[in-house]
Amino acid sequence: MKDYQNYNIYIGAIILLVLFSCKKTISVQLEWGTIETPKNVEAGLPITSKVQLMYSTTSYPINFQGFRTVEKSKNHFLIAAPATIITHGAGSVNAMEWIMDTTYVLLTTSSGQYILDFVFKGNVMQSDTVDVR
Repeated sequence: MKDYQNYNIYIGAIILLVLFSCKKTISVQLEWGTIETPKNVEAGLPITSKVQLMYSTTSYPINFQGFRTVEKSKNHFLIAAPATIITHGAGSVNAMEWIMDTTYVLLTTSSGQYILDFVFKGNVMQSDTVDVR
């Protein structure tokens, strides 16, 4: 009977070890915090927006992949902030808020009105219009 109990403890320990040591990489989109975009820019200069990215997670580390920019139509841009997260088994019970302050830069090629749509999971979170003179 004693050998059977030791066997159950051994199997239980292996199961716990596997659950907490499994790593998996998943793709996520970071949320937008504050976004500050200038209203006017001189032609030939970049549009520079100060942005704050956020994500609530129980897993670390978060690897920001850089901004993904798609030109929807002439001078109308959709901007997303993709990242990957490495999960560690069951993760932590406490959610942690990950915050990063950074800069988004869009090169201007001509004068006119530029529209920057900052999107999260397909929804526009903020839309900024910049006059490039």
